[in-house]
Amino acid sequence: MVDADTPAGASTSRRTFKDELFGPPRHNSAAKFSVVAFGLVLAASLVAPSLSWAEAMPGTSLTTAGLMVLCGFAELIDAHHRRLVVALRFAGLSAALLGLLLQLL
Repeated sequence: MVDADTPAGASTSRRTFKDELFGPPRHNSAAKFSVVAFGLVLAASLVAPSLSWAEAMPGTSLTTAGLMVLCGFAELIDAHHRRLVVALRFAGLSAALLGLLLQLL
C-alpha cells in the first residue's frame, strides 16, 4: 500500500549519519523550535550571572550556542548553500563539544 503523503520513488528509510552531516537542510518546525529554545537557554545563562553574584558559566553558554547553530541555524539556511550548511554543522558541533569540555574542567 502506498502512502498518499509520500511521492512515488521517494525513500521512506531513515537518514544515515553521512546524510545528517553532508545532506541538504531540512526546513521543519523542529529547527525553528531549537533556535528559540536554545536561544532562551543562552539568554538565561548570560543574564543570570549578571543579576546575581553567581559565577559566569562559559561552558553552558558555549554548549547552547553550538547546539543552536547545529540544530537550528544550519537547518534553516537555503539548500543552495550546501557548503555553508556543512560548515555551520561542524562549527556548531565543535562549539558544543568545546563547551562540554569546559564544563568538565
